[in-house]
Amino acid sequence: MNTNIILAIISIIFGLLVIAFEGLLRWIVGIFFILLGIWLLYEAFNERKGTPARPAPPPTSPPPAPPQETRPPEQR
Repeated sequence: MNTNIILAIISIIFGLLVIAFEGLLRWIVGIFFILLGIWLLYEAFNERKGTPARPAPPPTSPPPAPPQETRPPEQR
C-alpha cells in the first residue's frame, strides 16, 4: 500500500480543520504525529516480515560438458 496517498489525504483533512478551527491546531498536529508514527511502525514491521533473514545464494550453473570427439572411430 502506498503511504503517500494516505498521508496526503490526512494532511488535507487536518489542514482544513486548522483553517476552520484555529484553536484546534495543537490537537490536530499532535494527533497527526501520533498517527504518522503508528503508520510508520506498521510499515516497518510489515517490511521486516517480508524479507528473509539471510539472502539466498546466487544460482550456480552446472559445469560445462567436456568436448566430444568428432572423428570417426577408425581414425582414433
